[in-house]
Amino acid sequence: MQNEILKHIHDYNLPSPLINSCPYGDEYDTLIEVWKDDRKLSIFLGDDILVLRIWGINIFDEMSEHTFTNTEDIKGHLDWLCK
Repeated sequence: MQNEILKHIHDYNLPSPLINSCPYGDEYDTLIEVWKDDRKLSIFLGDDILVLRIWGINIFDEMSEHTFTNTEDIKGHLDWLCK
């Protein structure tokens, strides 16, 4: 799953992402973070994929959360990041 996500990030010609072990314990084991200008994606990998879209500091108005299982679904989030 991680390699597929990284390939999609590479396909969008984005800078190399930051990859860490995930701080959320049992639910997710890997965190991938990628930035473009003032936008950021935090991608948590586990049994499913959790994506946080971040475009500011207000967690109620400038962040959104999305969960999916198909790695192809990351493309819509990368489109958002690159627009």
